Amino acid sequence: LVVKTIDTDDNGVGEVCVKGDCVFCGYTTETANPFTEDGYFKTGDLGYVKDGKLFITGRKKKVLIGSNGENIYVTDIQAKLRKMDSNINFVRLSLKDDKLDALFFLQNQNNTNLDKLVADYNENCDHKDIIHSYSLSEKRNNDKLVD
Repeated sequence: LVVKTIDTDDNGVGEVCVKGDCVFCGYTTETANPFTEDGYFKTGDLGYVKDGKLFITGRKKKVLIGSNGENIYVTDIQAKLRKMDSNINFVRLSLKDDKLDALFFLQNQNNTNLDKLVADYNENCDHKDIIHSYSLSEKRNNDKLVD
């Protein structure tokens, strides 16, 4: 099995691609063309290769790409926000006009000051991860969420 990464960022993290006898043409992914031009299968995983070892850091679909090409790692932001406030059930992140927007799903809507939470988060995050707009979901805490 041969492994490489493509579309790497400044940290060397990119999409993991594999080639070899164990990869077969019948495998499907969320991408329209699951293979690179040179025959590597795009796994949808993010990672890097160091000293001949593969390190997986996440999934490609959990990354938003800004218009300037910067990767915005959704799961990292969600984890930081949940660590700051245990009342957060889920945060759906998206780009609106190339600015990060957050939709908060809370366990108890009266226990979180979203203005303060977002201001505190923005004060300590990378510039590319700043939440520019946010809202509170009207869903009840027992409603099922699908990511």
